[in-house]
Amino acid sequence: MQKKREISDIRLFGCFTQALASVQTGDLEILSWPRPRAAFCFRLALYLQQALPAFRVDLQPCLSSRGPDCDIVLRTAEGQVALQIWCKPDYFSAAEQTRLQKAASESHSLVLALSFFPKRDYFLIYRARERMVEYYHFDRQSLSCSPLKNRDVSDGSDPSQLTLRLRTK
Repeated sequence: MQKKREISDIRLFGCFTQALASVQTGDLEILSWPRPRAAFCFRLALYLQQALPAFRVDLQPCLSSRGPDCDIVLRTAEGQVALQIWCKPDYFSAAEQTRLQKAASESHSLVLALSFFPKRDYFLIYRARERMVEYYHFDRQSLSCSPLKNRDVSDGSDPSQLTLRLRTK
């Protein structure tokens, strides 16, 4: 039996979008840097820690052989993972979204990914669930978040999903 969660996913998501708004309003210059990922993750983690002082926020900018591990982890006082966040300045591929969905089903924590686009007026938030990925649009001007669409990843096919052919380096 799973232990009762100390904080709801709704509150965690709200604190996450609040932290995004803080990065947007206070640290906008980071997005103009040539490689903004590490600095962006650091500031996002800092604002999350300020919003949730009873939790421990860890920044993990390490890469594994299978691709990036999550960038930010929020843990309870007992060490239980409550939130995992992946960040990158580009869209997440279908394979990366499948990895997010697998992390969500294995950890039973809130799993989010953030595509932060330095030259666009929005951020794209992916919320991974056991059988689907939800997409949210975070408007950088109004600092508001709205649902965009859902995609079922259980069978790997979705005719409405736009797929991009990305070259791997």
